[in-house]
Amino acid sequence: MNFHQLKENNLIDKSNVIISIDEKDHVVRFFFKNKKEKSFVTEKEHFSGTVLDEDFFLSLSNIVKIYLEKRGGKAILVLPDHYFFTDTIKLPFVNKVALQSSLTLAFNALYKNHKDLEYSAYPIFHDRKKIVFSIVGIRKDIRAKFVSAIENCGVSVVGITFTTNAMSNGAMQLNSKVKNQNCVVVDVKDNYSNLAFIIGGKTLGYFDIPFGANCFSKDSVVFEEDLFDHTLAQLLVLNAKEIAQKKKLTTLDLPTEPDPQENSLDDQEDGLGNSKKIIFKSRQNKNLPKFMTRDLPNDEKGFVYENFRYIIKRVLEAIKNNYKIEGLSEVKVAYFNLPKDFAYLIEMANAEGGDNVEFLPLHNYHEKQVVLSNLELFGASLIKKHNVKNNF
Repeated sequence: MNFHQLKENNLIDKSNVIISIDEKDHVVRFFFKNKKEKSFVTEKEHFSGTVLDEDFFLSLSNIVKIYLEKRGGKAILVLPDHYFFTDTIKLPFVNKVALQSSLTLAFNALYKNHKDLEYSAYPIFHDRKKIVFSIVGIRKDIRAKFVSAIENCGVSVVGITFTTNAMSNGAMQLNSKVKNQNCVVVDVKDNYSNLAFIIGGKTLGYFDIPFGANCFSKDSVVFEEDLFDHTLAQLLVLNAKEIAQKKKLTTLDLPTEPDPQENSLDDQEDGLGNSKKIIFKSRQNKNLPKFMTRDLPNDEKGFVYENFRYIIKRVLEAIKNNYKIEGLSEVKVAYFNLPKDFAYLIEMANAEGGDNVEFLPLHNYHEKQVVLSNLELFGASLIKKHNVKNNF
């Protein structure tokens, strides 16, 4: 059944509606459960404005009224990851009475705007000398704005979580091994991918990959620079180069005798009317990195795998660089939720190896496609079962 059939037959379970704000695709997503059977239906609607501005919240309220026109429903709200912060705080192990006050003092010292924040803290590791807390939080004003926009439609917000936390819930529900391992879960969407760090069954961090299955070309190896907008990064590089050039013009000491490995251009103006000799270093032949010497594939799967390696690279970088999380317990497994047509990529990745990280499929594709394609929406319905302290 689709949404309209569920609505006509009064089969929508309004006590557990999932509403997700997807900034990347610029849509509001809904996840409805059938009252009589274990089935789900999704809907989406494009919103107007920029998230957090007045036009956006007006648009959000109007969209909610379209799909939940009768008052009295209950909703769980899934917000983009970047509206939440995750962190860890390490404290010396003390008695329980002093521990809470020590944690509060440490948090307030770390976050100067602590009065504006709502947060949850829970222990994730301890020994005789120290205890480590996981911190998850959100700004109070941001939370209030979203709740107000939904509840003005007569719908009660019974929970708020972030995308990768909800996605982790869905992953743990589909694969119990995820809950018992220190791992990352990668949900590959059409245009982006979400990565969650899971340590001891808890979501401790997230990482954004700005491309997904859209990079899986079957007849060419795509350029990573073409997969997302580099405008800001390019601007920063240009500004850095300009600053570097200015410094070079004011501090450059030009040699009086040319180096035999250098080429020169005579009588160049230095901008002050003076004639100077400009020296250019000749490029030396160097061994190219291994990834630049790979042979081009000769079949569709080969091309897709070469492009999939862009995602693998980001996953390995996230594991390597997120020292606070990995330092607690080393991450050696990465689970992938891939479209079924690309399931073979996992075996190819393991055959090549990945810095001592094993790549595994998250599931065996027996679950319904509506769940596998909307893992974070499915997982949001489980916030009372998994990651219960990561919700607000």
